[in-house]
Amino acid sequence: MKSLLMPATLFMFSTIVCTPAYASDLTNPARNGSDAVVLPQTGKTMEVVLQQLSTKYNKEISSLGLSAEQLNAIVYVRPDWVREPIPFATVKEFAAVFFAQPNLQSVKMVKYGEYLGFHVKTTGLPADGYALYPQENNYLLKGIVDDEGLLETIDAREEELLFQSFYPKAMTALTDNGFKG
Repeated sequence: MKSLLMPATLFMFSTIVCTPAYASDLTNPARNGSDAVVLPQTGKTMEVVLQQLSTKYNKEISSLGLSAEQLNAIVYVRPDWVREPIPFATVKEFAAVFFAQPNLQSVKMVKYGEYLGFHVKTTGLPADGYALYPQENNYLLKGIVDDEGLLETIDAREEELLFQSFYPKAMTALTDNGFKG
């Protein structure tokens, strides 16, 4: 009897406290979305920041030895393992993310078979980086690069985890350069 009393009490409490809230009020025309106040964009879009970074670090990116075709190819990432990969940026813009990292010491291009790897060294941290695998004239973020070599992902879940490790680096570069998402 005591074990049923607690769930019943929690249920009653949740029905009292958890009342629905609605995003729009159709009875008030000023709040139904048609007259919504739109605030001006206070920052740059991700695309604009990536283009600016690739221009800013053009010389450094050119020293990596990639062809124009490779630099203009699209990098696909998998932010969610249940969906197909989505386009993130060009290879040139992807590389610019590494050059925009704080305390950067070096970025080197390494090749592992068909993979294009970016070996990144920052002050006070072990070297790391990411590898791209070619797919139909584009690339998929598909591996981690460290001092010992390449670690490939083997399935969609690992590709999602790989993107989750890249995402903070991308956001650091983007927000440090004016992105407001």
